[in-house]
Formats: sequence, structure tokens, C-alpha cells
Amino acid sequence: MRSDSLRSDLKWVVWLSMANYRSPRPCKKLDWLHHKYTVTKVISSHVVELDVPGSIHKRFHVDLLRRAHQDPAPGQKVDDAQPPAIQDETGEDLWDVDEILCARWKKRGRGEFRQALVRWTGYGEPTWEPVEWLKGTIAMKAFEDKYGPIKTNDGPRQRYETLTGTRGTRRPRHGRRGEAHLASSRALSRVRLRTAEAT
Repeated sequence: MRSDSLRSDLKWVVWLSMANYRSPRPCKKLDWLHHKYTVTKVISSHVVELDVPGSIHKRFHVDLLRRAHQDPAPGQKVDDAQPPAIQDETGEDLWDVDEILCARWKKRGRGEFRQALVRWTGYGEPTWEPVEWLKGTIAMKAFEDKYGPIKTNDGPRQRYETLTGTRGTRRPRHGRRGEAHLASSRALSRVRLRTAEAT
């Protein structure tokens, strides 16, 4: 978000990126669409105060903010809907995978791992996720039926990287491996089962 645009209106509603906070969601990038707050005070050209609840520090850098659409023009598509998560019998939040758009290799340390660009049901922006989180999903089967095994086929990667502006230069912001990673894998497995039962 541009810092100079905040000075004209203190009551803007913005999405707050929670990428630096722990989250139970399978993809922390979806947290852009999970926390909407109002700008209450402009501290400087790069820092604002938001109406966040509880004991969370209320000042944030403008790089963590994205303006929310409140009054779209007729026919304008608004991609910041906030669909609620689905909960399983244990209370764990689940999200539906709508489609795998393409795949790529991503460097990590000295090695590489495989990522897929995922379109989530109800969300406007696709996100890059580790392929192993998507194993067994209906979306994975549909991608492989169309393009071949995801480990060796990228699908229309170049087209989607141009549209999303991603060229593989940024590291994905996921939680550390361990319980959070396993919980995310279980959530995506359950998404597959829920989708399979619905069809």
C-alpha cells in the first residue's frame, strides 16, 4: 500500500497481512483475507495505527496493509471476500481447493522443492503451496489428468507467473515444520474427503 495515500483519509478499511504471526490456516497468505481493520491514526508516512483488538501492538508498517474495497463500481469484481472456514469434527479449520493452476520448482537452501499455484474456493488470489500438501486432492488428480505428473510437468506456468507477477524470487512465508506443517497436511487431506463426498 502506498504510504502517501493514507494521509487523506484516516477511516480507511484495510487488510492486515498476518504473515509474521502464528496462524492455524493451511496457507498464511490467506490471512490477507482474514483480518480487516480500520486505520485510526497515521503515525508517520510509513506507520499507521489500526483498531486491532486485545493486547496486540496497534502500530503497523504500511507494507503490511492492503486497502479493502468498500464501495466497488457497478460491475467491478471485488476479490477480498471473507468466506468462513469449514470445521471438521475436531474443530480444525478447513479450506476447499478449487483448482491447481500450474507448478514450479522453488529453491530452498541447497535443494529445491515443488510448488503448485492453488486457487482456493471463495478467494480471489491464488497462492503458491508445497505440492505435498495437495496430494490426494481432487484438484491434484484433475491437474495430472490434464498435464501429466505434477513432479515433472509445470502446466501453463509461464502464463500464470506473468499474470500474478511472481517469478520465483520470493520465499513463501509458511510456518516452521512440525505440528503446524502436519496440521496443514491433515487439513488439505480432509478438504479432499469433504469435496469427494459432496460430488
